[in-house]
Amino acid sequence: MTIDLNKRRVDLLISQSEFKKRRKKKKFLKIDNQTPWQEIFRNTVGQLDDGACINSRGVYLDINNKKGLPRNSH
Repeated sequence: MTIDLNKRRVDLLISQSEFKKRRKKKKFLKIDNQTPWQEIFRNTVGQLDDGACINSRGVYLDINNKKGLPRNSH
């Protein structure tokens, strides 16, 4: 693999078929959540290249029409 930071480029120095073969052999880890906060974070926060933002903003749009008027939280 070559990385050129000035050109913002990463080149893989193996063939596409070799890459696919290696990827099939790759075992991805299943990470168990140890706390509820880890589960919430992993289920709602996006990837770093997207800004690592919470992805649930569309869920709470137009909440009055979808779920009714929310109760007071204070």
